[in-house]
Amino acid sequence: SKIVSGIICVPRLARTGLLSKPAVITLISARRNKSMIVIASSSSHPCASANPKISVIIDDMGYSLKKGKRVAALPAAVTCSILPNSPYAEQVAQIANEADKEIMLHLPMQAFANQLNEPNTLTLDMDETEFRQTFRNTLEKIPFITGINNHKGSLLTSQFLQMRWLMEEI
Repeated sequence: SKIVSGIICVPRLARTGLLSKPAVITLISARRNKSMIVIASSSSHPCASANPKISVIIDDMGYSLKKGKRVAALPAAVTCSILPNSPYAEQVAQIANEADKEIMLHLPMQAFANQLNEPNTLTLDMDETEFRQTFRNTLEKIPFITGINNHKGSLLTSQFLQMRWLMEEI
């Protein structure tokens, strides 16, 4: 395997026999210590198709229009996960949509670490009404959304009640 423009290229990964069940592979970029999640499934998994596939989701998008254009120009099927409060969120979503890329909301959620939260971060101290309204408002910030993944969020995703509210909204 090799890294090309921030995307891992893993030829014939599923055919190597290394993936006997679905796997989530987290790649840490050498630059800026950012992570990229690659979800791979092997042909032995009941949900897998006859042709193994790797999904590439590039998150934390929306802070650079130039990088957004570069990702949209990639000749592969990549998913662009865009932060809702980033300065170029709508523009990057528009460019990605025009390039037939899938677009996800990179939803800010409260983490275990005591980190500063971005505006509109879903947190444990929100009551149900505020939680749901914050999610709805955030969802409206980015056009063409086909999915959601979490930004930070390790604490919130461990909470049954808040995850139930979120799943009901989705």
